[in-house]
Amino acid sequence: MLSVRAFPVPCAATIFDADEGFWHREGLTIVIDTLRMTSVAAAALANGCRGVLVVESVEEARATARRVGALLGGERGALRVEGFDCGNSPLEYGRELVAERLVVLTTTNGARAVECVRRSSRRVWLAAFLNAGAVAERVLTRGIGCVSIVCAGTQGLFSMEDALTAGAIVDRLGKAIQLNDFAYACVSLYRSFKYDVKGALLNTHHTQRLISLGFEQDIDFCLREDAVDSVPALGGDGWFVGV
Repeated sequence: MLSVRAFPVPCAATIFDADEGFWHREGLTIVIDTLRMTSVAAAALANGCRGVLVVESVEEARATARRVGALLGGERGALRVEGFDCGNSPLEYGRELVAERLVVLTTTNGARAVECVRRSSRRVWLAAFLNAGAVAERVLTRGIGCVSIVCAGTQGLFSMEDALTAGAIVDRLGKAIQLNDFAYACVSLYRSFKYDVKGALLNTHHTQRLISLGFEQDIDFCLREDAVDSVPALGGDGWFVGV
C-alpha cells in the first residue's frame, strides 16, 4: 500500500529525516512551492526548457548561468533580481524564450526547500497545482511505495497554498493509501475548498502580498489545476528535467 507523509515546512521534514531517514532515501520526495517556484519549473519544462537548476544564492545562480549559457531567473522579496532575465513569474517562461534553453533559478522559499531535501533524498520531484494530476499519475504508475511531500512555506512558516496543493495530489492518489496526520489535513482542506481555491487564499499572507505587488495574474495562473503534464525530476547532475 502506498504511504504518504506530508510536512508543513522543510524543517519538519528534516526532523523527521533524522529519525526515519529511510523514507527520504528510498522513497520519493515531492517539494511544493506553488506561489511560485515549482509552478515556474513545471511551466518552463512544459514549454520546452531543457532543464532547470535550482540554487540558493544569487551569486551561485549568476556564476552557473554564465558558465553554462543558461537563462537566469528568480526573485528576492518576490521581485526580479536586478540583472536577471526573468523573475519568479511562470508567465515569463514562455516557449518563445525557454525552448531548448537551460534555466538557473534562485528563489526565497522554494530553493531553500529543495536544498533541504536534496541532501538526503535520492529522488526529488517538484509539484504545483499546474501538474498535480501528472505527479499523481507518475506516482501510481511507477510503483513508488512511500512519498514524502514537503511544503516550502513562506519564510519558514506554513503557507496554505502549499498545503492545498499537497491535498490536491493526495486526492488524486485514490483511497488505497496510508496518510500521516498532516497529509490527511491537507486532503481534507483541499476537498473543502477545491471549488474556490482562490477564495480560500485571498485572506492569506502570501497571496495578499503577491496581489499588493501586482502579481494577481500569476496567482490565477498558478491555481490552474492539471494544466501541464511536465513533472520536474532531479537528475544526478543536479538539474531538474521532465519525467
